[in-house]
Amino acid sequence: MNGRIKFIISILILFLITTACSRFSGDRSVDKKQTTGKEIPEQKDQYRIAENYSDNKSQIIDLIIGPATFDTEYKGNSTFNARILYSDGTVLDILADVTGPYKGTKTINVPKTSQYILDVRCQGIWSVYRK
Repeated sequence: MNGRIKFIISILILFLITTACSRFSGDRSVDKKQTTGKEIPEQKDQYRIAENYSDNKSQIIDLIIGPATFDTEYKGNSTFNARILYSDGTVLDILADVTGPYKGTKTINVPKTSQYILDVRCQGIWSVYRK
């Protein structure tokens, strides 16, 4: 019986030590605000997208505030119009407005983090890749 009590007390002590250690091992990283006196905004990358379609298409995309670069390619002979629209349908920027095959890169300035619409009007195969 005496050995059993020692065993239970030993288990209880180990449990208490483990619990105490886990409570005090919190995050001790230095906050950017503490070292410089002012908060530095975290730089975020745009979400990457790669769209390959044919003919007309409207696709909802998420963009983060700041620059966003798009590689656009069209393999067709008709008019190719690729635009980024606000969610209400108004034009934010035009990626391409050409007739015939096209390959180009354009960087746009995204005014706020939100959902936008990638709107493409054409006949033929096209792709949009956001870097």
